[in-house]
Amino acid sequence: MPKAKQKFTVGQEFGSWLPMSPVIITMLRVCTSEQFRRCTGVKLSPLTMEFTDHGAKWCVPNMRWEKFCHQCFEKVRKDSSVQRRYVSEFQKLTPAFLSFCKQFYNSDLHKKSNKELWEHYEKYTKLYFNLFIWGEMFAFGARFELDEYLKNYMQKSCKA
Repeated sequence: MPKAKQKFTVGQEFGSWLPMSPVIITMLRVCTSEQFRRCTGVKLSPLTMEFTDHGAKWCVPNMRWEKFCHQCFEKVRKDSSVQRRYVSEFQKLTPAFLSFCKQFYNSDLHKKSNKELWEHYEKYTKLYFNLFIWGEMFAFGARFELDEYLKNYMQKSCKA
Protein backbone atom coordinates (compact mmCIF):
# COMPACT_ATOMS: atom_id res chain seq x y z
CA MET A 1 0.00 0.00 0.00
CA PRO A 2 1.49 3.40 -0.97
CA LYS A 3 2.46 5.72 1.84
CA ALA A 4 0.23 8.81 2.23
CA LYS A 5 1.85 12.09 1.27
CA GLN A 6 2.91 14.06 4.28
CA LYS A 7 1.48 17.57 4.54
CA PHE A 8 3.67 20.46 5.62
CA THR A 9 3.13 23.77 7.36
CA VAL A 10 5.11 26.74 6.11
CA GLY A 11 6.79 28.16 9.18
CA GLN A 12 8.07 31.33 7.60
CA GLU A 13 8.75 32.74 4.16
CA PHE A 14 11.54 35.09 3.16
CA GLY A 15 11.21 37.29 0.09
CA SER A 16 14.87 37.19 -0.77
CA TRP A 17 16.76 34.26 0.68
CA LEU A 18 20.38 35.15 -0.10
CA PRO A 19 20.78 38.06 2.37
CA MET A 20 18.83 36.04 4.92
CA SER A 21 20.98 32.91 4.55
CA PRO A 22 22.83 33.24 7.89
CA VAL A 23 19.55 33.79 9.72
CA ILE A 24 17.76 30.94 7.94
CA ILE A 25 20.60 28.48 8.45
CA THR A 26 20.99 29.47 12.10
CA MET A 27 17.26 29.13 12.65
CA LEU A 28 17.26 25.64 11.17
CA ARG A 29 20.24 24.63 13.29
CA VAL A 30 18.65 26.01 16.44
CA CYS A 31 15.24 24.43 15.99
CA THR A 32 16.65 21.00 15.36
CA SER A 33 19.40 21.16 17.98
CA GLU A 34 19.71 19.21 21.17
CA GLN A 35 20.47 22.50 22.95
CA PHE A 36 17.08 23.88 21.87
CA ARG A 37 15.39 20.73 23.19
CA ARG A 38 17.22 21.02 26.52
CA CYS A 39 16.29 24.70 26.91
CA THR A 40 12.69 24.49 25.76
CA GLY A 41 11.73 20.88 26.35
CA VAL A 42 10.68 20.57 22.71
CA LYS A 43 12.41 19.87 19.43
CA LEU A 44 11.22 21.02 16.06
CA SER A 45 12.44 18.54 13.52
CA PRO A 46 12.61 17.54 10.83
CA LEU A 47 12.58 20.86 9.01
CA THR A 48 12.96 21.33 5.31
CA MET A 49 13.82 24.34 3.21
CA GLU A 50 12.52 25.30 -0.17
CA PHE A 51 14.52 27.82 -2.21
CA THR A 52 13.22 29.52 -5.33
CA ASP A 53 14.37 32.42 -7.48
CA HIS A 54 12.04 34.64 -5.46
CA GLY A 55 12.83 33.59 -1.91
CA ALA A 56 12.84 30.75 0.55
CA LYS A 57 10.62 29.14 3.12
CA TRP A 58 11.06 26.60 5.84
CA CYS A 59 8.52 23.89 6.31
CA VAL A 60 7.76 21.26 8.92
CA PRO A 61 5.39 18.29 8.78
CA ASN A 62 1.92 19.37 9.98
CA MET A 63 1.72 16.83 12.80
CA ARG A 64 5.16 17.81 14.10
CA TRP A 65 4.32 21.53 13.90
CA GLU A 66 1.06 21.07 15.81
CA LYS A 67 2.85 19.04 18.49
CA PHE A 68 5.61 21.65 18.76
CA CYS A 69 3.12 24.54 19.11
CA HIS A 70 1.09 22.60 21.67
CA GLN A 71 4.19 21.75 23.72
CA CYS A 72 5.36 25.39 23.71
CA PHE A 73 1.95 26.69 24.74
CA GLU A 74 1.36 24.06 27.43
CA LYS A 75 4.75 24.71 28.95
CA VAL A 76 3.86 28.39 29.47
CA ARG A 77 0.23 27.73 30.42
CA LYS A 78 1.22 25.29 33.16
CA ASP A 79 4.01 27.47 34.58
CA SER A 80 3.93 31.22 33.98
CA SER A 81 7.48 31.53 35.32
CA VAL A 82 8.69 29.86 32.11
CA GLN A 83 7.91 33.00 30.15
CA ARG A 84 9.78 35.19 32.64
CA ARG A 85 12.77 32.84 32.44
CA TYR A 86 12.83 33.06 28.66
CA VAL A 87 12.58 36.84 28.70
CA SER A 88 15.33 37.03 31.32
CA GLU A 89 17.70 34.78 29.35
CA PHE A 90 16.93 36.69 26.15
CA GLN A 91 17.63 40.04 27.85
CA LYS A 92 20.94 38.75 29.28
CA LEU A 93 22.18 37.70 25.84
CA THR A 94 20.90 40.66 23.80
CA PRO A 95 23.54 43.30 24.76
CA ALA A 96 26.46 41.13 23.59
CA PHE A 97 24.69 40.36 20.33
CA LEU A 98 23.82 44.01 19.65
CA SER A 99 27.31 45.16 20.61
CA PHE A 100 28.89 42.68 18.22
CA CYS A 101 26.52 43.69 15.40
CA LYS A 102 27.25 47.39 15.97
CA GLN A 103 31.00 46.76 16.02
CA PHE A 104 30.77 44.75 12.82
CA TYR A 105 28.47 47.28 11.14
CA ASN A 106 30.88 50.12 11.91
CA SER A 107 33.94 48.29 10.58
CA ASP A 108 35.28 48.61 7.04
CA LEU A 109 34.60 45.18 5.55
CA HIS A 110 36.78 45.91 2.52
CA LYS A 111 39.80 45.88 4.81
CA LYS A 112 38.95 42.47 6.26
CA SER A 113 40.52 39.29 4.97
CA ASN A 114 38.36 36.32 4.06
CA LYS A 115 39.52 34.65 7.26
CA GLU A 116 38.45 37.65 9.35
CA LEU A 117 35.09 37.80 7.59
CA TRP A 118 34.57 34.10 8.23
CA GLU A 119 35.47 34.53 11.91
CA HIS A 120 32.95 37.38 12.18
CA TYR A 121 30.32 35.23 10.50
CA GLU A 122 30.98 32.34 12.89
CA LYS A 123 30.76 34.61 15.92
CA TYR A 124 27.56 36.19 14.61
CA THR A 125 25.89 32.83 14.06
CA LYS A 126 26.97 31.62 17.52
CA LEU A 127 25.57 34.72 19.23
CA TYR A 128 22.39 34.60 17.17
CA PHE A 129 21.99 30.86 17.80
CA ASN A 130 22.05 31.38 21.58
CA LEU A 131 19.76 34.40 21.42
CA PHE A 132 17.29 32.69 19.11
CA ILE A 133 16.76 29.77 21.49
CA TRP A 134 15.41 32.08 24.19
CA GLY A 135 13.68 34.55 21.93
CA GLU A 136 11.90 34.00 18.71
CA MET A 137 11.23 30.35 18.19
CA PHE A 138 9.53 29.35 21.42
CA ALA A 139 7.27 32.41 21.35
CA PHE A 140 6.67 31.82 17.65
CA GLY A 141 5.44 28.28 18.33
CA ALA A 142 3.36 29.16 21.38
CA ARG A 143 1.52 31.99 19.66
CA PHE A 144 -0.37 29.69 17.28
CA GLU A 145 -2.01 27.75 20.07
CA LEU A 146 -2.40 30.92 22.13
CA ASP A 147 -4.48 32.44 19.30
CA GLU A 148 -6.93 29.53 19.50
CA TYR A 149 -6.94 29.53 23.30
CA LEU A 150 -7.74 33.26 23.47
CA LYS A 151 -10.41 32.99 20.79
CA ASN A 152 -12.17 30.23 22.74
CA TYR A 153 -11.76 32.10 26.00
CA MET A 154 -13.25 35.28 24.53
CA GLN A 155 -16.18 33.39 23.01
CA LYS A 156 -16.96 31.76 26.37
CA SER A 157 -16.62 35.11 28.18
CA CYS A 158 -18.95 36.87 25.76
CA LYS A 159 -21.63 34.19 26.20
CA ALA A 160 -21.53 34.45 30.00
